[in-house]
Amino acid sequence: MRANLESWFNGTMDRVSGWYKRSTQYWLFGIGFVAAVALNINAFTIAEYLGQNPAVRERLVQHAERIAEAGTPGLAAVEGQSVDVQLVAARTQLERFQTEMASVSIPIGWDRQPAPPACREDCSARYLWRFRQFAGLLLTAVAATLGAPFWFDLINKVSVIRSTVKPHEKSQDEGSEDRR
Repeated sequence: MRANLESWFNGTMDRVSGWYKRSTQYWLFGIGFVAAVALNINAFTIAEYLGQNPAVRERLVQHAERIAEAGTPGLAAVEGQSVDVQLVAARTQLERFQTEMASVSIPIGWDRQPAPPACREDCSARYLWRFRQFAGLLLTAVAATLGAPFWFDLINKVSVIRSTVKPHEKSQDEGSEDRR
């Protein structure tokens, strides 16, 4: 009887755990999509901007490495404090984050929205642009469902790779075999 009860309990807990994970993923996707639309955080627009601006990309990488090394500054100091102290600490971190992001000038926000292409005889370019904007918002929402631990681990792994491999140490530049 005990083995049957344990088996029943473990099976039920496995089903509840699965339901909870799926439910959490749906909620995270919904919250991520609402935040992406409200703040206009488009993954494709940001990737294109960073691809065209190597100086901004390098500053952003350096900032991400500092965050990865420092962890989440200030949160451990306010644990156990009153709600007012925690709120002030959160506002301070938000303001610091906003000023840092403003200095990097990533195209986030509706005021930094790229202009859609002009609609000439057929509007297929405009429809493709709108689809790309919607797909970028969806991709941002999907990325939000992965959670902060995933992204911090990824940043740490990329930082380790960047610090161990230097561009000129990989291999020497060789001429083409056709030129020999």
